[in-house]
Amino acid sequence: MVSVGRHENIKLLSYSKVESVSGYVGNYQVRVRCKARYVDESKCTGCGNCAEVCPIEVVNTFDEGLSLRKAAYRFSAQAVPGAYAIEKRGIAPCRDACPTDQRAQGYIALVHQKRYADAYWAIRREHPFPSVCGRVCNKRCEEECSRSLVDEPVSIMRLKRFVADWAYAHRDELPNMRDKSVVGTPFAHRVGTAYKPSPTGRKVAIIGAGPAGLTAALDLVRLGHAATVFDSLPVAGGMMRVGIPPHRLPYELIDWEVQQILDEGVELQLNTWIEDIPGLFRAGYHAVIAATGAHSATKLKITGSDHPDNWLSLDLLRRACLGEKIDLSGKEIVVVGAGDVALDAARTAIRLGRPHVRVVCRGMRASFNEVDEAEKEGVEIIRNRVFKEVVIKNEKIIGMLCLEARVGGIVDGKRQVEEIPGSEHVIPCNLVIWAVGQLPDFTFLPGDGSIATRYPIGLWANDEMMTTRPGVFTAGDVRRGTTFFVVDAIGEGHHVARCVDRYLCAAPTRHGEAGLPEPSKMPVARYEKFEVEAMIAEGRVSARPRAKVGTIPAAQRENNFAEVDLPMTEAEALTEAARCLSCGVCSECLECLVACERGAIDHDMKDEVMDLTVGTIVLATGFKDFDPARIPELGYGKLDNVLTALEFERLINASGPTSGKVLLKNGQPPKSVAILHCIGSRDSKYNEHCSRACCMYSLKLSQLVHEYVGAEVHEIYRDMRSFGKGYEEFYNRTEQMGVHLYHGRVKRITKKGKKLVVRWDEAFHGQPDRVEVDMVVLATGFEPQADAGQVATTYGVSRSRDGFFLERHPKLGPVETATQGIYLAGACQAPKDIPDSVAQAGGAAAIALSLMDQGSIALDPSIAEVNQYQCAGCGYCVAACPYNVITIKDRVATVNSFLCKGCGTCAAACRNKAVSLIHFNDRQIVNEMLGALSADAFFPVAVDNNGCASSNHKV
Repeated sequence: MVSVGRHENIKLLSYSKVESVSGYVGNYQVRVRCKARYVDESKCTGCGNCAEVCPIEVVNTFDEGLSLRKAAYRFSAQAVPGAYAIEKRGIAPCRDACPTDQRAQGYIALVHQKRYADAYWAIRREHPFPSVCGRVCNKRCEEECSRSLVDEPVSIMRLKRFVADWAYAHRDELPNMRDKSVVGTPFAHRVGTAYKPSPTGRKVAIIGAGPAGLTAALDLVRLGHAATVFDSLPVAGGMMRVGIPPHRLPYELIDWEVQQILDEGVELQLNTWIEDIPGLFRAGYHAVIAATGAHSATKLKITGSDHPDNWLSLDLLRRACLGEKIDLSGKEIVVVGAGDVALDAARTAIRLGRPHVRVVCRGMRASFNEVDEAEKEGVEIIRNRVFKEVVIKNEKIIGMLCLEARVGGIVDGKRQVEEIPGSEHVIPCNLVIWAVGQLPDFTFLPGDGSIATRYPIGLWANDEMMTTRPGVFTAGDVRRGTTFFVVDAIGEGHHVARCVDRYLCAAPTRHGEAGLPEPSKMPVARYEKFEVEAMIAEGRVSARPRAKVGTIPAAQRENNFAEVDLPMTEAEALTEAARCLSCGVCSECLECLVACERGAIDHDMKDEVMDLTVGTIVLATGFKDFDPARIPELGYGKLDNVLTALEFERLINASGPTSGKVLLKNGQPPKSVAILHCIGSRDSKYNEHCSRACCMYSLKLSQLVHEYVGAEVHEIYRDMRSFGKGYEEFYNRTEQMGVHLYHGRVKRITKKGKKLVVRWDEAFHGQPDRVEVDMVVLATGFEPQADAGQVATTYGVSRSRDGFFLERHPKLGPVETATQGIYLAGACQAPKDIPDSVAQAGGAAAIALSLMDQGSIALDPSIAEVNQYQCAGCGYCVAACPYNVITIKDRVATVNSFLCKGCGTCAAACRNKAVSLIHFNDRQIVNEMLGALSADAFFPVAVDNNGCASSNHKV
């Protein structure tokens, strides 16, 4: 194999598949898809560093499923070429669902291996705020998790929090570790041992230090641009910092993550109100990003809503989040709203002096766990209400006038509500907090209208996120016009950074580069429910239920902002990570990129399609081993220590999963082994043919077991077929070694204590009909490959009754097919052992070479021809032709004489008798028939136009 791989005249297209074959002998057009292996063969040295760091383990097919291998792997130690490959099914559904393009499967796989620092870098490649989204997220990734097909999704959000909390707890150690957060991203500009971009000389101003603005700024500085972030607040983080109360998100975590962004070169100016966007360009900025969020809360325009004791939810949250002392003791508060902001306001208010708080709404939209926790803290939730008036008496609010309502679903973005007449009532209160919506503040925009808003809300922007003023871009809630989730803002931050980079690079700044393109994704890899059930049943993933969220007791939450939700313990995190199905196989953690010193890893590699012109083709697609699970009486897959011969071969091999030690499931070597012949062969239920090689390889296994394992060996055979030179002597030597040979047809294998009982019938006189052993080896037969039918259609070859490819003639053309120029070699034509396969391969090569050396090709003259005067152009011959060599042109059938095999199917299908075979027209065939039936040498025959024969000769 090594010499073949190095031969200058041989080009190996490994990891490839033939998609189509057309043309004819001497001029075959073959389309080959070279599948992406995600490793550059020309650079890979086969060192295996990628496999060492890969966190994903899958079943090793080379070891017949007896061991595991990594997603980054080499098929075998003897593989040619020796380069590694990375197995992928596509991207995981969780990644596809995440607006930030987070590779969640990657950090989950690293958590499973307790590689928490690596998991943290894996998160920060796409997500600069893991501490935030590990606590507050709408969890679209979990909605798409394949695990939910059978129980509950993996707790992806809480695993992210676990990693982020670990990183914060070890923040003093992280600087001494290798920061991998840009490895595998477009920002990985290596300078020596560090990743530093080349400065472009371009400056970008970002208005708003929220998740969108800070994410865009980080991306831009990583691309080499200078980025300055302006914000009117005294703290960075936007609504993350002044809209999410500290009992849900400790602020020291946000501050730490913001500082990491600043450490990479982002400049931050707080307490700075920007209202002169044109002035930023005059100050030397080449682009501006407006990411000011949606910080203006709204309220309903009903009677009494203008009273001073009507507070806006965002104002309350901002004051509380900035540490202002607010005392709401003794207050009767009604919070109007149905979302997470309403509950945040209610849970914040109840911590400021233990007031009585009611949340009044039409239909609750907040997260279920937030509702439960709010009720534990004493918040009363009143649903199915419509608000009519804030009742005021003596210039003080005394209640909220409501109507009961029948509340339906949401249609076209609006909740369906039907008021119930006569249900008016007043909910007592002296303070109303409004949480019914948020809008952006557009007062920072130029007064000349050069930056247009989008009706009814939000800034207008094109596909490149640019507003109506050139060079001014927008992202986040200010573009959308209302508040969304942190992950949405981060995703828009990434997108607008790429748009700005493309805009800045339109004027060449980095050797004429056109800027950063939008990333492309592979198809989504999804499992069906039965596949997930099988993975759990087989123990490939944990069957444990989803970890529950722990909280501190309600009594410990009074008048303080201690974080309510408890983090996962390490044991919980490890158990939860083990529930991941690894949908994409490769987790895309990108640790292999870090480990590969030659830079051979390329996760963006695409399939390559090659169109080849060849003169001849040799099919050597091999065979498929019979699956003994199809014979339930044998107990394969159900009884321990029942193996196939190939599995046993891997066990006894020094490079196998047990380093050549044959062991039982309990780890002990077997003391007795039974080897059973003809499994799946010579059986009318499965395969009638003899697989030919089974007897000899069974004898070989008997000798290996007897010699190297020292176990007692029993062989149960139908007929010992030791054909050819030297094989009978091999059989005699096996018998002389002391191997027990029994004639019989195996009926079943059962369990008896720790032993396996093999029973058979048709035993010879004086021989037993059963034996008790520790291990059973099944000598499985050979079958055609599962896709043999598809391959036969692609290449235009025939198959025999048993499914193998059919040779042109068993004696005169054993390596040829009916399709000229296509030859057979090996077990794809029939079961055979290695010497026969090699001999047939040599024969196929010789005849292919002889054909090419001729310079011209002699075709079989017995091909179809069409009488154009009789042809009606009906197309029946086209549909009937098994070789697809007939076409209809100008309402007349035309035969490709190079491809026609003269089978006569078209002639039989033609209703007008317009098609016949050269040398085999009706007159000739009838004369031959009558001549064969006649005792005379000659007699005259007349054939009319309809092909009917008549003669006055009597037979």
